[in-house]
Amino acid sequence: MNLVIRSVGELGCLKCLEYFDIFKHPLTSQEVYAFSGKRTSQQAVKEDLDQLVSERVIYKHDGFYSMRDDPSLVADRLRYESLAKEGLVHAKKYGSLIARFPFVKGVFLSGSISKNVMHPDDDIDYFLICKEGRIWLCKFLLVLYKRIYLKNSIKYFCLNYYISEDELSIAEQNLFTSIEMVTLRPVVQDDFYGKLLSENGWYKEFLPNWSGSPHEPLIKDNITKSRMARSFEFLTGGVIGDFLDSCILRLSRLQYKWRFAKANPTDFDLMFLATKKRSKAHASNNQNKFMVIYENRLKKYDVSHG
Repeated sequence: MNLVIRSVGELGCLKCLEYFDIFKHPLTSQEVYAFSGKRTSQQAVKEDLDQLVSERVIYKHDGFYSMRDDPSLVADRLRYESLAKEGLVHAKKYGSLIARFPFVKGVFLSGSISKNVMHPDDDIDYFLICKEGRIWLCKFLLVLYKRIYLKNSIKYFCLNYYISEDELSIAEQNLFTSIEMVTLRPVVQDDFYGKLLSENGWYKEFLPNWSGSPHEPLIKDNITKSRMARSFEFLTGGVIGDFLDSCILRLSRLQYKWRFAKANPTDFDLMFLATKKRSKAHASNNQNKFMVIYENRLKKYDVSHG
């Protein structure tokens, strides 16, 4: 049965709550405002939410709004926030280590921990900005460290997205990538967060109320690369580095195609990127999976939700 929504404001609130309900994640009114797809005010959002609560279209428990009448979701969120605080200790340790690797220019937390929650089985995800022309050499060194010193564990060292400092624009333009991008949390002090938002102004179509103010970095002290890292950057700064980076890129493409030969081309392009400017490896294809679920949920409102 289709729901009758009386205002655009209410619909904006519902669309926001439906998206986060996929993750069983209740929101405060301030969060609904920040992640709403409709340009509005915090007061208007609060009034729309309370109206929906009064009609039992949505539910409110301890200041959190949800599509489900389930107080345990709030308890779970608070528990996951506590786990995120513990995770940040590891994120600072390994994030500062990553920042010291050759060719790393910017380090950001992504995924659940960047939204201040962490489930027991979550990894700590990182989004890296690398020196132009050295993404794959940088990735090779980090993967080598993970396999040798961390015994291939990704619990605190999950590196799944690399971009080049000279091309910060993100091709995938949807609600999922908008939320992932604006919630990136810098590990070290730099100016790349502002540059990312500036280069990807399309996020405002999906999140018109997002303030765009930078998040505080986890580590405010300057990170200095070791003499060994600086020497390696110098030695591979010319044609030798160009050659190595290109070789690693070609081998990575072959590996992806061999391991995921059965994936259809559309899904493969969403799961993996392997270019001189990008490296992405999301074998679970969460972006497509969650967006399909979201679009299907919106159909029940019997309105255009493009």
